[in-house]
Amino acid sequence: MVSPAPTVIVGIGASAGGLEALEHFLTPVPADCPLAFVVVQHRLPDHGGLLPELLQKATPLPVREAQDHMPVRPGEVYVIPPGKNLSVQHGQLHLLEPPAGRGAKLPIDFFLHSLATDKQARSVGVILSGSGCDGTLGLRAIREHGGITLAQSPEEARFPDMPRSVIDAGVVDLVLPASAMFERITHFLGRHHQGDSAPWHPRDGNLGIGLEEIIVILRARTGHDFTHYKTKTLCRRIERRMGLHQLDSLPGYIQYLRNNPQEVDLLFQELLIGVTHFFRDPPAWEALIKQALIPMIQRAGPLSTLRAWVAGCSTGEEAYSLAIAFREALETVAPTGQVTLQIFATDLNEELQSTNEELTTSKEEMQSLNEELQTMNAQLQAKLEELTEANSDMNNLFNSTDVATIFLSSNLTIRRFTSPAQQIFKLLPGDVGRPLSDIVTDLDYPDLFENAREVLQTLTFSLEEIPTRDGRWYQVKIMPYRTLDDVIAGVVISFSDITKAKTLESRLRALTSCSGTNEEAGKHEH
Repeated sequence: MVSPAPTVIVGIGASAGGLEALEHFLTPVPADCPLAFVVVQHRLPDHGGLLPELLQKATPLPVREAQDHMPVRPGEVYVIPPGKNLSVQHGQLHLLEPPAGRGAKLPIDFFLHSLATDKQARSVGVILSGSGCDGTLGLRAIREHGGITLAQSPEEARFPDMPRSVIDAGVVDLVLPASAMFERITHFLGRHHQGDSAPWHPRDGNLGIGLEEIIVILRARTGHDFTHYKTKTLCRRIERRMGLHQLDSLPGYIQYLRNNPQEVDLLFQELLIGVTHFFRDPPAWEALIKQALIPMIQRAGPLSTLRAWVAGCSTGEEAYSLAIAFREALETVAPTGQVTLQIFATDLNEELQSTNEELTTSKEEMQSLNEELQTMNAQLQAKLEELTEANSDMNNLFNSTDVATIFLSSNLTIRRFTSPAQQIFKLLPGDVGRPLSDIVTDLDYPDLFENAREVLQTLTFSLEEIPTRDGRWYQVKIMPYRTLDDVIAGVVISFSDITKAKTLESRLRALTSCSGTNEEAGKHEH
């Protein structure tokens, strides 16, 4: 006898204006639905529990208020009680008191995170109408565990803040009207339950051509090159997106990508999903402590600072694990002098990226590449040693230059800048990661940001002579910013001081004008 598949649980988050959206979501659900639904809405403790009664009018499924240790059964709807937090563990609901204090209450995030942990790929997260950003972290957890995520179309939502928040964070698989969500969920789950595999064969000659086309589309849109991404992982993530859109052929999905730039962004986010947790692969961490960290601490002199780079840091668990491992090694060795560790964590995902994006340009004593290596193919891994040493001396060069230079990411936020740039823009170290348009400048250059966008689109440089409001002049050059592997990652803007040349030019003009005036006056005298 084949045991039934574990129940898929759909976690639904709603806030202001959520009742109407919940009714639209539940109305198409039939009485024999094999899914379970848990509704988490922001409800104050002193408000009566009327929501189950109201929702019961919209669905033939039984609607119950959640109770502690209540098992979750298919074909039922469970509603969070007012003023409580709700979690799920081993298919049972658990009620908890929210933390005391005035901090923001995030019951949707709390439940969705527990749902992702408990149900893994059999979890579905839905965000409907509401104010604030509750649900963003929860949907991220569901996607990272292989579940699917949906948001109500902001145009339809009475209060679009919550849907917009999850969409802008790049953690949503599908953006749909509430009434269309159930059909799309069941189609996707049915496709995977039947064991459908990718609609291509690994040795199919057309596969390579199709993947190349998708890689080109991704590179043109995002500036990132997935040529060396693991083919199996790439195919699996593409197939998942195809299933969500009910597309059965690779050429059909390629056409969909070309017609829908937002889908390119969503596929990009899909490829960046990192499956990570603290101290992943424990034997590797034990070896790191014994074979690397302890010897490094023993060799370090008094008041030494070691540096480590965590590439592909995802949500940071590996970086924190490294910090904990360092403390353990430090306690084991107990050096006589003070030894500190500086950890730099970077990720392609700009939502997760720390402000230290350019740290391939400093000397790292250690590089933790575990997350990055999970998605690299063998060819790229073989080249890794060449790449990590190539820029080791660029940091000194970068900091010693007299040219004001600013590096911007593909969305025109500040990646880094040289000290002379602070004479033109009111820049502080903490401004890394902010849009350049937020920074006060002395330049009289209103088209700067539009020109930077045009450079990104056309990949041709821009050159302008621009005055400042206090009489200085700069030649401003905007060029595409290329990484070591020839990927367009943003723009670099350099500012050359041409004040002396402009002053001399102005004097020459004045002399020429004066000479001409004298000659004309002499003619009139004669």
